[in-house]
Amino acid sequence: MPHISGPLAEFLGDSLGIAAVLLVAGWLVLRWQQDQHRFVLMRTALEKGITRLSDAPPFWLLSIRQGVTMVALGLALAVVGGGSFWLGRQVPIPKAEARLSVDAPPPPPQPDEGLRGPERRPPPPRPNPEMERWHQAQVEQTAGLGSVGIGFILLVVGVVRIVFAQAERQYAQQAAQDTNI
Repeated sequence: MPHISGPLAEFLGDSLGIAAVLLVAGWLVLRWQQDQHRFVLMRTALEKGITRLSDAPPFWLLSIRQGVTMVALGLALAVVGGGSFWLGRQVPIPKAEARLSVDAPPPPPQPDEGLRGPERRPPPPRPNPEMERWHQAQVEQTAGLGSVGIGFILLVVGVVRIVFAQAERQYAQQAAQDTNI
């Protein structure tokens, strides 16, 4: 499995995080604008005496669709996050000996090296593969917990949306009966 390290990994991680935030923020802004336009349209229609727009599905049906979509997305995120957390838990903690560097100490400097040229520093030790895998598993567990949390929130919001859609349906049926009388 290839590893990306250093500034490139930080840049990619930061870029993905910023892209995710912009994607969610953009969706929220567009959704807010759509709701605002729908509200203005409905208010104008009601002022002119129009109670139903042309062949559009009722709003309660759209609410149920949105609620079911949120429930499905929440369940998917919870399952994927739970799997990620479980896989991260399967990686054992490295033993104390494995936590130490795998490199031998650098050789002592030659007698005349210290007299000329810039100070030479020993190269950094190579990362221990066992410790690297354990650190990656910790990150995987954290991401899994975050995914489970977000999935649970979406699940609850979806259920609430479905409950409100049922109330919208009853209100729409009651309003239709009142106009027919």
